[in-house]
Parts: sequence; structure tokens; C-alpha cells
Amino acid sequence: MIGFKQIALTGMMTLSTSLTPVSAEIAYSNSQLSALSLMSLSTITLQQADTIEASMAFANEGNYADAIAMLRRLEATNSENIEYYISSAEVFLKATRGDEVIIAINKARLKGANYDRTALLFAKGYLIQRQYSKVLEIIEEANLLEAELYEATLVKADASLNLRNRDQAELLFRQAVRMKPDEYEAYLGLSTMALQVRQMADAESYAVLALTKAPDETMVQYNLGLVRRFRGKFIDAKGNFDKAIELFPANTLARLERASILINQNKTLEAERDLDIVYSLSTDNQMAYYLSAVIASRAGDLQKADDLLSKADDLVKRYVPASYVRGLVSFELGNYPVAETYLRLVLNAKPNRHQVRKTLITALVRQQKFKLAQRYLAPYLKTTTGGKDPVALNLAGVVQSGLGNFSIGTRYFERAVEAGGDAVNTGGQDPIGAIESKLALAQYAAGRVDQAITALQKSSATGSARDLALLAAVYVKEKRFDEAKDTASKLIVDFPTRAIGHNILGTVYLAQKAYDAAITSFEEAVRRNQGYTAAKRNIAIALSAKEDYGSAETILREIEAADPSDYRAMALLARALKEQGRWKEAVKFYRSAQRGIKNSGAMMADYAYCLLKAGNNEEAAQVASRNARKFNNDPDALIVFSDVLLETGGSYMATQLLARVVSFRPADIQSQLLYGRALMRAKLYAGARSSYARVQSMAKAQNLTVKSLPWYQAELEVKAGRVDRAELLLPLLKDDSRPAEVSGAIKGEIYLRLLKFGDAELELERIYAAESSSREALEQLVEAKLALKKDIDAARLLEEWLEDAPLDLAIRTKLASLYKRQGQIKRAINTYRSIFNLGIVDADISARLGRLLIETNDIEATAMVDYAYKMKPTDPYVITTAGLLELKTKRKPELAVDYFQQAISRAPGIAENHYFLGLAYKRLSLRAKALEAFKAAVKLSEDFPDFNDAKRQIEILE
Repeated sequence: MIGFKQIALTGMMTLSTSLTPVSAEIAYSNSQLSALSLMSLSTITLQQADTIEASMAFANEGNYADAIAMLRRLEATNSENIEYYISSAEVFLKATRGDEVIIAINKARLKGANYDRTALLFAKGYLIQRQYSKVLEIIEEANLLEAELYEATLVKADASLNLRNRDQAELLFRQAVRMKPDEYEAYLGLSTMALQVRQMADAESYAVLALTKAPDETMVQYNLGLVRRFRGKFIDAKGNFDKAIELFPANTLARLERASILINQNKTLEAERDLDIVYSLSTDNQMAYYLSAVIASRAGDLQKADDLLSKADDLVKRYVPASYVRGLVSFELGNYPVAETYLRLVLNAKPNRHQVRKTLITALVRQQKFKLAQRYLAPYLKTTTGGKDPVALNLAGVVQSGLGNFSIGTRYFERAVEAGGDAVNTGGQDPIGAIESKLALAQYAAGRVDQAITALQKSSATGSARDLALLAAVYVKEKRFDEAKDTASKLIVDFPTRAIGHNILGTVYLAQKAYDAAITSFEEAVRRNQGYTAAKRNIAIALSAKEDYGSAETILREIEAADPSDYRAMALLARALKEQGRWKEAVKFYRSAQRGIKNSGAMMADYAYCLLKAGNNEEAAQVASRNARKFNNDPDALIVFSDVLLETGGSYMATQLLARVVSFRPADIQSQLLYGRALMRAKLYAGARSSYARVQSMAKAQNLTVKSLPWYQAELEVKAGRVDRAELLLPLLKDDSRPAEVSGAIKGEIYLRLLKFGDAELELERIYAAESSSREALEQLVEAKLALKKDIDAARLLEEWLEDAPLDLAIRTKLASLYKRQGQIKRAINTYRSIFNLGIVDADISARLGRLLIETNDIEATAMVDYAYKMKPTDPYVITTAGLLELKTKRKPELAVDYFQQAISRAPGIAENHYFLGLAYKRLSLRAKALEAFKAAVKLSEDFPDFNDAKRQIEILE
């Protein structure tokens, strides 16, 4: 095993310096939150004030979970108001949950909180979210009070520093010093900047200045400790970290730095106590995971270390010491693709680390990446040390053989022996002897099958079990099954107590689809070697081939529990779960398996499909689009990727993938059907018709009947708006021939478009009863009910759907619109409010709710409409709503005219905007203009709610 005890935790503070001053103050300051300053915003009850104060007391102690829980209880009592939301934002800010800060401030503003007074808090939320440009934009647009300028300057400096605008950041920090020379925060900023560029004397000077201003501030002590640790003053640094923790026990940064010092001092138990406290305060702290992984790897628990490092992947990728540990741990576990990834990161940053280079090359060799291995090996071999290093020379022999340069490879092997080497890799495995078998494998990897088999026959003549097994494995891959059986039988006879012969014989039977015989052979192998994981995996493969997925799952779960790094077992387990329709469980194992299996298009296609079926549409689309490029020569994988993309809105890319599949399989009818449907989804209707016409020609040439084709064609014609063509296909649409991807609601939709609402209702009720999860059938059925004036039935259907799918925003919006149409304004308002209660902040919904509040003369209308207008000031619907507010609530028709004219200029074809403009002109006694506007509305459409009133207004004005 590689010596993990020699890994020293140097340089951890490099990462800590990326936490800039305001970010640190937000997260770790021992300054106290107070709700008293918020009380002036509006009237609240004493009980509510007590709850808010108690919550902030928890936050000040670093107990964010209880602080947030207390505020949630207040929310559950329907007591939320401006104070509640701003207090929540303060607590979320302290807990560094920037997304929650933003949501809380948005809700406070909806309740009427002043935009300028909440701007600084809003900006800090975005600062935590690392949206630094947004931070600067918010502060620049706000009209801040003089008392807020100092803190705003610090926030801007922090954002500028993170945007790598160091000059601007320094200017702002110095400006803050001039504004408040007795405060410490700006000095912390200047110290951090100096530390980042290794100006250590300046960093310590600024840190000491900050200490003179605020010796009892936890982040001041922490910053000075950081500088001293960076300068090698570990005892002094630990003293500062001790003091920082004493001042504020929830200072996780100080605890992490102290833990790293304790680990280097081999005081593991003390370090773990600090880390336990960090986990209790921050359950997903990546630096804590890394430090725990170092402790685990030093103790030899590599699997635990690997699990911890996986959780800290974002940190590991950008922090060289953590990348190195992850690379070594993965290498020792045999996970060479992962080892390669992280060792390359280390070598890119530290090119003279020769041990890292050799470990990386070994990982590449074990993946047969010989060209890449040669690229990394060549510079080292040219050095004096590398030219005499037996491990490097041995690796060079393997690499050259793998590239087909067998004579050169042989010379390197001989030089390695002369240099005193006895191992082919850094782990001390594989003796340098048996050069012939090494060369044979290199020849086989290079595609020289006959030479490889000849060499293996020669090397196996000595009776070596290893060489016989290699020869048998090559026979299996080349489908020379009789020779493979003979070789496996020889292994069984010559080595009766060994398991390998039975495993290879089982592999032969498996390749011949003799699954029962294969299982018997694999079980014989396991009987001889209870720890023979490959044979156990093979049993599961054979069971899956027999469609006995439950038994396969049981075996694979046992393997995975014994070795969580067995990625092949994970992938097989995921597939077994997929075949049983257990999508979410399958996703979990595919997500883990892909870390170690990088070149399987079939696995990634299954992963994308399971993500889709599990409801993770966005991730499914990302996995499909990314891997479609990688596996663009695998038609089976491309079909699955295209299917996923079709379901997630990526129809254009799906057409490109299926066009490639068709080029691979020009005579395959199913591929043509899929291609045609993809073209339809991309609204390329002529292309889809051509594809379906090719299907008809292919079927005729092959003397086949494609019963599902009319369904595809009917779907196409409906989507293309050619309901006349779709009607002709109705007699051919039989339920038993409908493909799964075409909705059964398509017949009902044809009847709808033909205005045969009764037939549509009957057909859609039949389909919806059979497919109650079909959203398309629901929407079509609701449309039919509304056309038949069955509004109550339509509302009931939507309400029942939302009971099972409460987050379906489109259906909830449709239900609110239906309530409005029925005159149930209060229910419509409550339905729109429920959308906000789900945490969805949307300009369109705000505007729709605003219109209803205007109709009911609700005082909240102004805040709601203003909020919508601030979010989308160019949206015609929102602009019109702002005009209605001026017209009906504020009684300012002259301003309303301006809004309505803006809306018309952006969307001239919307009749009701002209109608509203007419009302505004009439209020201003501009009769001619009003008449013109009403006539324009009537001319544009008869299908808007106030059509009859518009006609009446015309009659009155004329």
C-alpha cells in the first residue's frame, strides 16, 4: 500500500483564503443578530416578536437548525409577514443558505417591504450563491442609507475580489478603511488579498491591525491564525484558532484549521472531535470530509476514505492535496479511471512529482491507454533518475509492447532487470518474468490476434495457471469456444482446487447462451473460492439473461455490500433494478457505477432512461446529450438517448441522433419510425411524412404490415394542424396496435379539432379511465368538458389531478383560470396564492393574481402588480396589468393609457388591450379615441371576455 501516513496536510489554508471577508463574516462572525431593528417595519404581535428573537438567539449560538425550525413553526401558524420573512432571511444568511435568503426577501417584498431597505440583505444572499455580478448590480441600483454604505462597500469589494478584479477590490477595501478606520472588516479584506498572492509580511501586518481593532472577534483571530500557519508558526496559529473557537464555537473554519494541525501532530482523536462538531453544524462540509478521509486512509480504511472523498468532489477537483489523496486511494482500490483523473490534476499542478507520475502511468497501463501513458512517461525517462529507475523502465516495456513496439518493449524489460527491478508497477505486483505473456497481451491489445495466441500457447506450455487462463480468455473473446473449453478443462484437471478453470468454462457456456450450465460452472468456482467476486458477478449475469432479476439482485447486493467499489456489480445491480421498474433505486447505482465505468454507451443510455422514468428530466437530458456525443457510433445507445431527449424537449438533437442511427441501419423499420417521430416533435412535418412514407415502402418491399404506422401518422397530422388528413386515419387506429410512445388521447384530440365534442368526451373518458396518469388525456378531456359547458366536471378533474401532483404549475394555473371563468374569484385567488406558497416566484402568476386582486379591490394588488412589473417590465400581459392597476385602483387613467399603449406596441394583436385602452380614453372623456380603440378590439377578435361590453360601448359612443 502507498504510504498514506506520510501525507502532510500542508497548504490547506490556500483554500481557506478563497473565502473572502464578507462571506466569512456572514458565516462565522460572532456578532449578534437582533430582531429589534426590524420591528419598525410594521406591526407584529408580542408572541411573534418573541419567536423571532428566540430564533435569532439560536442563530447567534450557531444552532441554525433550531433557529430555522422555530421560524418554520411560525410560518405554519399563518403568521408570516414582513418581519417573519426578513428575520428568516437574516437567519438563512447566518446559516449561509443564500437561495433561501433570496426567496425570503422576495416574499417580504411581495408583502410590501421596501426594495432599497432590503437591497443589502438581498445582495448578501446572492454573494453566498456566488453570483457576484448580480451582487454589484443590486447594490448599484439601490438607494442606500448613509448608515449602509460602509457595509455595502465591503460587499462590493468582496464581489469584486471574487470576480478577480483585484484592483477594484483593493480600492474598495481602502475606501472602507477611510470610511470607518476603527472597524476591522476592511483590514481583514486587505490581509486576505495579501495572503492570496503570498505577500506574507503585508498579510500579517493587516491581520495584526484588525486584531487591535477587534481582539474579541472570532474572524480576526481566525485570520491571524491562518497567516501564522501559512508562515510556519503552527503553535501560534493553533493559539489563534483556539481563541477563535472560544469566542464563537460554531466557527467551523477555525475548527477545520485546528483539526488539520492536530492531524499533522498525529492527535487524531482530538482532530475527530473538532470534525464531529463541524458535521453537527454543517452536515455537508467538504473540507471536513477531506480531513476525515485523510484520517481514514492513514488508518488503512481506504473504502471509507473513498466514500468521504466522493462526497467532497467539488473540493477535491480544485485542491491539489485532496486530488492527490483521492488519486492514491482510488489507485489502491483498483479504480484506475478515477485514479487517473485526480493524479492528472496533481501532475498538471506539480509536474516534478515523479512518484505521482509513475502511479498515474501505472493506472493508464492498467486501462490499456498506452499512448497517453507514453506521453507522461517520456519526459521522466529522459532524466538521469528516470533512465535508471527500474519501475519506470518496466513501465516503458509494457507501454511500448502495448503500442506494438515489441522489440523496444523487450529491451526496456531487460534494462529493468539490469537496474535491479522486480516489479512492473508501484504496488509491487507482477514479477518481471513471463515477458512472453506480457508481450502476447500487448499484441492482442494491438489487434494482432494470431501472434498473441501463438505467444500465449508458447508461454502456457510451461503449465502456468495464469497463462492457461489468459489463453482461454482470448479464445472466448475470439469465439473459439471448443478451444476455450479444452483449455478450461485442462485448468480444471491440472489445478483441481483452483476456481479459475470453472469460471472460464462458465464464461464459455454463457457466451453460448447455455445459462443453466454456466450457472453450475460459476457455482463450482465459488465453492472453491468463496471470495471469487468475478464468478459471483457471472452468476448474476446468467440469472439476468434468464430474466430472473430478483435472484440476480440478491447476489449483486451481497457483492456491493462486501465491496462498495465494485463498479461492475453496481452497474449490473442497476440494470436488474431497471428491469424490475425500480427507477429511483436504479438511478442511485448507475450514478455510482459511472464513476468507475467510463466507456459503456449501453450503461449510460440505461442511466439516462432511468433518470427520465424517475422524474429527473433535466438531469436525464444532460446525461443523454453529453453521452450521445461520446458514443455516437453506438446505434442502440443513440436510440435510447434520442428517446430521452424527445421526452425532455430536445427534439432537434434527437432528430440528429436518429438520422445517424438510420445511416447505420438503413433497412430497419423501427429506426425509421423513431426518426419520423423525432422530426414531428421538432415540427419538421414534411420530413416526418417522408420518413413515414419510407416506412411504407420498406414494409412493402419486406412483405410486412406495420400496424402501428397509422397511429404515428395520425399524431403527425394532428400536430401539423391537418385534422382533415387525421380524420381519414380514424378507422385504422386500433387500440391493440398503438405504440407506447403515442398517446391514446390522439383520437379524442381529432374529435376535438373536428368540433365533435360529445365524441371527444366519450373517447377521452375511456382513455383517461385506462391511463389516469396521462396528462395529455387529462388536458384534452378538460378541453372537451369546457366546450360542452361542463365547467364543474372540468374543475373536479383538475382538482383530483393536483391531489396526486401538487407541484404541477401548469395544471394549477389552468384551475385558477377556470375558477375565474366560473366567477369563483376567491377560489381563483387562493389557487394562485398556493403557487407562491410552494416557493415559486413568477411574474406571470403575480400579474394574474394582481388582476384578480384589482377586481376585488384588495389592497395587496399594488404590491403584487409592482412586483410583477419589476420582474418583467417588457411583458405585454404584465404591462396591461399595471395599466389596469392605474385605471381601476389608483384612478389615474392618463397613466393607464401610457401602459396600454406600451402593451399594444409590443403585442398589437391582443384584443383586450385595445378594449382596456378604450376604457381609459373614455374615463378621460376622449370619446373619439375611445371609439377607435373599442372598434379595434371588436375587429381583432370575438373571443375575449369583454367582447359584448366593447360592442355596447361602441353603440353608446356612436
